[in-house]
Amino acid sequence: RFQMVAVLPTAKSARVTRSQFRKKCEPITPGITASEKATALQPAVVRRVAPKTAKRRASRQASKRQTTEDKFSWLPTDCLLDIATRLDQEDLDELETTSAKMNAISARVRAKARKLMAEEMVIFSDNPRAFRVTLRYSATSENLNFEKEFTDETSAHGRCRTCRNQTQSSKTEVSIASLHKAFMFARAALGRREFGIVSINMTMDLDVYFDLCRTYINIRDTKLRLTFSLGNKLDVNVFIDWLLERKPTALGLKSDNFMKVVSYEFIEKYSKSVAKPALVLDRLREEYQGQIAVPDDRDVLTTLSKFSSLAAETIIVEPERFMALVMIRFHRKQKGWWVLQCTRPLDRATITDFLKPTMKSRLDERGFVIVHIDDVEIFSIHCWSGTTYEVEFY
Repeated sequence: RFQMVAVLPTAKSARVTRSQFRKKCEPITPGITASEKATALQPAVVRRVAPKTAKRRASRQASKRQTTEDKFSWLPTDCLLDIATRLDQEDLDELETTSAKMNAISARVRAKARKLMAEEMVIFSDNPRAFRVTLRYSATSENLNFEKEFTDETSAHGRCRTCRNQTQSSKTEVSIASLHKAFMFARAALGRREFGIVSINMTMDLDVYFDLCRTYINIRDTKLRLTFSLGNKLDVNVFIDWLLERKPTALGLKSDNFMKVVSYEFIEKYSKSVAKPALVLDRLREEYQGQIAVPDDRDVLTTLSKFSSLAAETIIVEPERFMALVMIRFHRKQKGWWVLQCTRPLDRATITDFLKPTMKSRLDERGFVIVHIDDVEIFSIHCWSGTTYEVEFY
């Protein structure tokens, strides 16, 4: 509404006062009030506008602060615990280094955290003073395997209560310190990985290391393989209870005196503890002889047919009972294999007598009797050795 006229300084007056400047301001529209004139003459508020480059720089810094701001730690503790239980052990290793709070959270959920899958863990010893633990993370790549040995030089720890003043011996002196450290390492590995198979292969008596097995090998619902020799001090019933408590999906026992452990009562209890059990019994020496007494009733057929795989040459049955077992096992429609021994040779006529009308049999070039329905093969029978026969269910 006002037209501002600039007054240039003259030679007589090099300085223009404020009152002189106001007198030179002529209004465009007459009749303006004094209040409007005073408002208009107030000095204007100058707003500094940042250049575009400064705006971009400020925007980048703001977005960077948003991305690096730790909003995760501000979550409630219950939420953090629930999230941490869904991580695996390696993720927790990285999470615990971020802050003291995350370190405490990782420590609380470590036992419940998800474990990565691995192939097999083997505890092996053919020397009473040296032990080896092998971790196979992958069956296809040897680069992912890890192996660690424990000897007297690397495993001595005299302050350990377990190892103090415990010198065990069977035929030669056993290094308890090395043995103890091997099982401690195995427990740490089991806490981080879910191994499909756990194998313990020791040439010494089971009396020496069974207490370590009970303390450190805390596994359930996995495959368990044991190569052992029973001593005179071990309570066999305690060993049997430990095996059944582990509930292995597949159990392999290799020993010259496993007959002291495995009986029909043990087989029956094991078949009830696991949905699809598998049992493999093997001898350390070929000349070892033994037989598992099997009752002559119908319940035996039901119990043995629960096993998806059953390799026990010490179970000896008549050929007719053998075929009755095979037919009951076939109706469960599960893949697997059996190895049992007959009291006399099994001929093809006995096999044919137990087949249903829709089933046919043929003899292939390997000497296997292939049983099929139409063109679909359902199982095969062949002689393993002597009167021992193997059945493979497709």
